[in-house]
Amino acid sequence: MKNAEEKRELSDAEKLQMELIAIDTLQQYGFTIRIPLREAEISTLRGKQTFLGRLLGRGKKAPLPSQIEPKMRMMPDPSNPDRQVEYWEGEVAIRPLYLATIDRLRAKRLELELKDPNIKDHLEQLDNADDYMLQYTAEMCYLLAIATLNVDDERKHHAELKQLAEFYRTHLTNSRLQKMVSVVMMMRDIKSFQISTRLILGMGSQTMPREASRVEKKSEG
Repeated sequence: MKNAEEKRELSDAEKLQMELIAIDTLQQYGFTIRIPLREAEISTLRGKQTFLGRLLGRGKKAPLPSQIEPKMRMMPDPSNPDRQVEYWEGEVAIRPLYLATIDRLRAKRLELELKDPNIKDHLEQLDNADDYMLQYTAEMCYLLAIATLNVDDERKHHAELKQLAEFYRTHLTNSRLQKMVSVVMMMRDIKSFQISTRLILGMGSQTMPREASRVEKKSEG
């Protein structure tokens, strides 16, 4: 009986240690994603500043949310692998969530569940092939924006949240959006740190297609 109890205590200690490592990993690395930019944004980034703009000290700004950091990278030319061509991505980092942010996300989720009781099961088991969630694309993008900004006061950051949510809606595929939201949902729960850490690290190693793809809207009728 004593040996069994010692084994259980050791197991609990190991579990606690793993949880502490997971928390430390989240605090250090957070959740960084790369999102392909659209042609209009790339053209703006490549555009040259006019003489008048330089004289007035005005830079030519890309139509991107301030949280999106554009990065130019090189990749093999599909038509000629021996040649390197440039491409642009937007990087965004979601850092460990503040308690106030977690409370705000829980409140937003509760609002969705009160609006639609059937959504609870879909939120708990976000599936890339779940067409049910397409009707809540705007809400999911907004949740993601709250987590990215790490804020709890929506009125104070309304303009930033709206712009960032729209960026996600027009740049992410459905599967990518749902996977990101599922990670954020797990980051809200201290019991899920181990799982979310594995997902975060795994997601960081993935690459995205060069061309941006919009989130599909649910068809009417």
